[in-house]
Amino acid sequence: AAIGADQAMAEKLVNHADPKKPFLSIKKVTIEGLRKLGHPKPEEQAKSEYRVYQQLCMAKHKNPLFHMQHGYIIEENKVVAMNGPSTSKESIRTAWFAMEHASGLAFRAMISFIQNNIPSNESKELIQKVKELGDQKKQLEEKAIQRWGIIDPFPGKW
Repeated sequence: AAIGADQAMAEKLVNHADPKKPFLSIKKVTIEGLRKLGHPKPEEQAKSEYRVYQQLCMAKHKNPLFHMQHGYIIEENKVVAMNGPSTSKESIRTAWFAMEHASGLAFRAMISFIQNNIPSNESKELIQKVKELGDQKKQLEEKAIQRWGIIDPFPGKW
């Protein structure tokens, strides 16, 4: 979404040659993408998006806060360390969180693609289908809030 139809931004990406750093900071790319998608408060939303990104990275980077919630199960009087799929309430909540936010990013990518690559006179039907998908996505978000609430799993850590 940040690149969209912006030729200068696309060239900056294509010509980027440092394998240790992104071509722009994640924060700048996120703000720019949200701005191009017409979000009314891109800086504020970018902060929220980055917090989601941090939470999604916790398992990959062996964050102890995450693993204290997901690295074990308690069976009878025993604590069992585990390193695999889990059907605990916490693990299902985490998987739901990851899928919900991944679908949101895919949704934004789809909107950006339509805005930048489909002529407006040809996109009317497609936009209607995207709006319907957006409504379904919103319903799933509301279901997640009903099921899991909005309590921060790591209060005071951000």
